[in-house]
Amino acid sequence: NVMKLFYIQDTRSYVGNSMLWWEENNSGYVCDIRKAKVFTEEEAKKICPGRGRYYRSSQNGKRMWPKEYIDQRISQHIDMQHCELFVP
Repeated sequence: NVMKLFYIQDTRSYVGNSMLWWEENNSGYVCDIRKAKVFTEEEAKKICPGRGRYYRSSQNGKRMWPKEYIDQRISQHIDMQHCELFVP
């Protein structure tokens, strides 16, 4: 019996086209999935009560996603805030 793991998305907003995820230390939300908290199914359902394939709470704007599903869709990008206009 394999334990299913989940990420929790804040569906109320995006940064560009990036999804926002519950941060590992519960201090907010992050776009970087590597910094996102991983939940057990039981933990995620407490935050995202509902029915169906993807549990979603319209009351708090949270949606749980299977970790395996999201991990297969990770892509890297460069944050322009970390680039200087002129490189020496």
